Amino acid sequence: MYFDKFTKSAQSVIDSAIQSARDMGHQVVGTEHLLLGLGKVRDSTSCKILNQLGVDSEYLSQKIIDIYGIGINDNSDDIFLSPRSKDILDSAFLYADKFNKELVGTEHILLALSQESNSIAYKILEKKGVNKDKVTNAISEKIGIDISESKNRGEEEKKKDQPKIPTLQKYAINLNEYAKENKIDPLIGRDNEVERIIQILSRRSKNNPILIGDPGVGKTAIIEGLVNKIEKKEVPKYLFDKVVYNLDIGGMLAGAKYRGEFEERIKKVLEEVKLANDIILFIDEVHTIVGAGATGENSMDASNILKPVLSRGDIQIIGATTIDEYRKNIEKDIALERRLQPILIEEPTREETIKILNGLKEKYEKHHNVKITDEAIIAAVDLSSRYITDRYLPDKAVDIMDESASRIRMKKEKSQKVKNVVYSDIVAEVVGLWTGIPVNKLMKSECERLLNLENTLHQRVIGQDEAINAISKAIRRSRAGLKDPKRPIGSFLFLGPTGVGKTELCKALAEANFGDENQIIRIDMSEYMEKHSVSRLIGSPPGYIGYDDGGQLTEEIRRHPYSVVLFDEIEKGHEDVFNILLQILDEGRLTDSKGRTVDFKNTVIIMTSNIGATSINKEKSLGFKPSCNKNEIEESSYKIMKDKIIQELKNKFRPEFINRVDDIVVFHKLSLENLYDIVKLMIKQLVDRLKSMNIDIDVQKDVIEFIAKEGLDLEYGARPLKRAIQKEIEDSLSYEILSGYINQGDNIIAKIKSDKVVFERKLKEI
Repeated sequence: MYFDKFTKSAQSVIDSAIQSARDMGHQVVGTEHLLLGLGKVRDSTSCKILNQLGVDSEYLSQKIIDIYGIGINDNSDDIFLSPRSKDILDSAFLYADKFNKELVGTEHILLALSQESNSIAYKILEKKGVNKDKVTNAISEKIGIDISESKNRGEEEKKKDQPKIPTLQKYAINLNEYAKENKIDPLIGRDNEVERIIQILSRRSKNNPILIGDPGVGKTAIIEGLVNKIEKKEVPKYLFDKVVYNLDIGGMLAGAKYRGEFEERIKKVLEEVKLANDIILFIDEVHTIVGAGATGENSMDASNILKPVLSRGDIQIIGATTIDEYRKNIEKDIALERRLQPILIEEPTREETIKILNGLKEKYEKHHNVKITDEAIIAAVDLSSRYITDRYLPDKAVDIMDESASRIRMKKEKSQKVKNVVYSDIVAEVVGLWTGIPVNKLMKSECERLLNLENTLHQRVIGQDEAINAISKAIRRSRAGLKDPKRPIGSFLFLGPTGVGKTELCKALAEANFGDENQIIRIDMSEYMEKHSVSRLIGSPPGYIGYDDGGQLTEEIRRHPYSVVLFDEIEKGHEDVFNILLQILDEGRLTDSKGRTVDFKNTVIIMTSNIGATSINKEKSLGFKPSCNKNEIEESSYKIMKDKIIQELKNKFRPEFINRVDDIVVFHKLSLENLYDIVKLMIKQLVDRLKSMNIDIDVQKDVIEFIAKEGLDLEYGARPLKRAIQKEIEDSLSYEILSGYINQGDNIIAKIKSDKVVFERKLKEI
């Protein structure tokens, strides 16, 4: 530092600053010590200006002690200027030169200090109500020069001296300008990643960082945060004047009709960047440069044009891409890979994501004109982590918060009664809309529905209390939030004789939960009897037909994550299919043929099987004492049947499969009372179908008894009853309708006459 270029007063200021730092026991002369020196040198221009603004040396001295305290004064000569103090004195030289002064005066040092808004000195002045405009105006009055005009002229001259970059401005966005206009969101955390980027940018060669991470973890946000830091001068000095441009490779390719036109554009951009010498190119989705612009064997792509300038260090670029794209496009090009220094960006933790959302909250509140509560932020992070498994934090949590605020704003516009505050229940609603999973807080009506779920299921499934209770408990655990979040809602294996309601219970559950029995993902295992058919569930491997179509099971779950999944007739499938089911039952996840993880955590897995049914039907109820009542006989018979079925189950399936199922339910045989109730249920369904055709039918009690008698077959359960209804009622009824005897609007009575169901029309009242 050549202090002979300073006026005597300015030299006295430097000496006073050094002495003040030494007296206070400080080892470094900071901007605050320079400011104290400016206030201590009597009769100097700076001292008069500071006194005029109400700032004296006693105030400055006390403030510095308040901030740093008093150190140990060892009278050491080993004391030096801080980097920022050196920058202040450098700026003072520039101001003196700008005002055509041969020597640097105290007013130039004060002016330079007032422009450094991030310094301690400026913050001390701010506490006295002094800002840079007040200092600038006071100096202008004192020296008789309009500094603001001079400053503007200097900036205009600086702009004139800057090299022209028309091509770059056409195909790139100046991120520094965005930062100046406050259009960039703040960066929360990620200090280690930013430090590594700055470290790589500071290298002499191969100084091109590339950010690699999953989509949505915040790669672009880190670069925008770096730009904000450059604008605020919170980076090392050599990055102060850097300007970051976001290059649009797609825009450069668009409209390049002739061969060589794209290459010409990119060469122009590189030349302009090289001449400017202070530009960093940011290329988002940097993998697109591989192959970009190549039209034939002899034409070059963008990556081959970039390689020479990157190796020489003529330009600097920052890239961002996903892990998969980096592996597929950049890793295989060794020459390009070694010119780019990878930085792995991990998904933030739950706590880090909450901090990020708290940092962004203000901007979203201002945009939507709402208040976002802390509980809404926590809900956005937790619910998105649990239910949106194919995306990454913080992106998915930010999107949930944004849409929740948007939802409240829309509701507020429709009704003034709605408070413009985002709570956790609104966040839950939005997550439910995204995924189709009902994650919102339980309303009173839904609580009642869940508490009465057994009764709802019993309206369709007669008997089978054990199975209905097991299913109902699992659904209640899930909706109350008590289930293990890493496993499906419930996994059940339904066993027992044929025709007792195993599949019907699945349909009843789908109807109770979703309002439609068809909202069920049904996999008929009789279609998966061959070894190779396993690929139909998760998708064909690469190179085989149907690879792009995905798996029948995995694609359905991706589209409908909250479902009842029915594996019907499980014993008929190939044993390799059971291996696929192991991780679904245990971890609630499955990886498809494309490597995507499919989430089964919000599904009810039900497997039905008729294993042991043949031997059950051959069993005879022998050996009971005459004194045994009917219930005891039925219980003993059921226990024998259950033991036999469980034994056959263990013989058929491996222990690791059986051990992963939450509950194995053996269905009871249907009793005569059950069959009679089932007939009434089937008749009711027929009556409802006829009502939709505007035909009313009154089925008399003797018809129900007749059908129950005709379809009675304890061995085959309820299915013979359906056939009896078809034969005795539906066949005759369809004939009468087609013959014109029964028409729309008629009232019909079904009765028994001569062991046959007949239909009579009721006479309409006149």
